[in-house]
Amino acid sequence: MRILVCIGLLTTVLSAPAQCLIANFEGFPTSTNGQVLFRVPSFSGSTSSFLASTATCNPNAGVFNCAQISNEQAFRGTQSLKVSWRWNGNANAWLRLTTFQASVAPNPSIDFRTQRVVVRLYVPSTTPDFYLTLGLRESATTSVCFSNGGTSGSIEWIGASSARAYPHAPLGKRVSTKNRWVTVVFDPQRDPILGFAGSTANGVLDTLRGTLEHLAFTPVDPQQTAPYVVYIDEVATIPRTKPNFQPPWIFGMHEPGGEYVAEGVGKRIWILFTEGIGSDPNDRRGGDYRLWANAGHGVIVRLNYGYNPQGTLPPEAQYANFARRVANYVSASPGAHIWIIGNEPNLPSEWPGGYDGEPITVQRYLRVFRMCRNAIKSLPGHENDLVLPAPVGTYAPPFPEKGIPGFLDYWTQMITALGNEQDGFVLHAYTHGTDPDLIFSD
Repeated sequence: MRILVCIGLLTTVLSAPAQCLIANFEGFPTSTNGQVLFRVPSFSGSTSSFLASTATCNPNAGVFNCAQISNEQAFRGTQSLKVSWRWNGNANAWLRLTTFQASVAPNPSIDFRTQRVVVRLYVPSTTPDFYLTLGLRESATTSVCFSNGGTSGSIEWIGASSARAYPHAPLGKRVSTKNRWVTVVFDPQRDPILGFAGSTANGVLDTLRGTLEHLAFTPVDPQQTAPYVVYIDEVATIPRTKPNFQPPWIFGMHEPGGEYVAEGVGKRIWILFTEGIGSDPNDRRGGDYRLWANAGHGVIVRLNYGYNPQGTLPPEAQYANFARRVANYVSASPGAHIWIIGNEPNLPSEWPGGYDGEPITVQRYLRVFRMCRNAIKSLPGHENDLVLPAPVGTYAPPFPEKGIPGFLDYWTQMITALGNEQDGFVLHAYTHGTDPDLIFSD
């Protein structure tokens, strides 16, 4: 059996060796501008109209239009690329920092199937938050990694599923960590894709190989215009790992909405979804979790009949219909393979009808869980799904008049009876108060 735990929020940074180094900006004269991998911010006509200045880089004179080799910060070694610009307050502002025909490392070739792209960033605290998106050109190049892969083909955005004013301002991975190096990872096979430019830009990578065409920067608040300073180092590719619906970290959150924090530092987390699905056996609707799963997050879905006062499970007479509805939902829900059946069945607030309704005894829960688990495991493509019994409501007293033991006895009886008919444990690991020392209390 596997134990799954969802706790906290992450703060650490991914560090992985590069399989193919595209550029680390070492060995070039400092102040070299717009020649190594990336051109100056104003180079692209797609976004130059959003900049406050397109004159020659001169920060001392207030002209921020720079992609300079700098020795002020470095991820490793002594140098990095210092990119700086100012926006002019346009609500649709974004910056296309392109590699188009740079003097050094232009249009670097990438294998979309087997490689992820990593970018190391250092963002000073004076720079407002922004979204970062990767632009890949579908050039179908046969060149080896980092060599010139050409300038023909449509461009797809990796890491963004929407844009503020399409085709402007892609909303990719939010970068909010300041004053330390972070690693942002783009996975062409798992991140969301949005078509940007070209006759065949369609939100799908139609070629197996292509080029790193640009990095797209979009301000979180377009009214915060300046100056934006970002140090870039060790742009590289690393091998893709085998797709896995279990991230290696235990960090997680209840419901989606803040996963951009994790993505901003190159992490993937667990996300718990709760769904009230009813018990209509003819209802074949499901949920689509691919946005999160394809981005590398772990998806856990809790299936409820409903919520208070309907009950986390239906009345016993509807258990067969509920199991059929569970199977229908799972079958129609791409991107999910971990399922929790119900929630805290020992609590009266989770019983159909509440305290005066039908209590969910251990025996009732065992019956409905087995029906649902068997229904899920019988579905093609879901034979190896993890089906987990509900967590109990911690600190709940017994309700002997309803046949409900105390919370520890309820849980012990439940998991002992299920044995190998469960694929893991779900715990509500609450302390009995807010004092942090209670974490260590028995």
